[in-house]
Amino acid sequence: MTTAHGEGETGILRCFGQQLRLLRTSRGLTRAELGAKLSYGEDMVASVELGRRIPKPEFIERADAVLEAGG
Repeated sequence: MTTAHGEGETGILRCFGQQLRLLRTSRGLTRAELGAKLSYGEDMVASVELGRRIPKPEFIERADAVLEAGG
């Protein structure tokens, strides 16, 4: 059974992942290319984009800088 709290967290992760994917693809980067620029693997990028993994603050900060997301 999933609680409302858990569903909210899942929704936030999915939303973040969708935004990451949109920014990545708008810059013409593959998951592997973005991962290399962030010092993370392609699998990590995929897991974050799909909302299956919570990104560490370092991942978020690096992605923001590399993708020029403006925070």
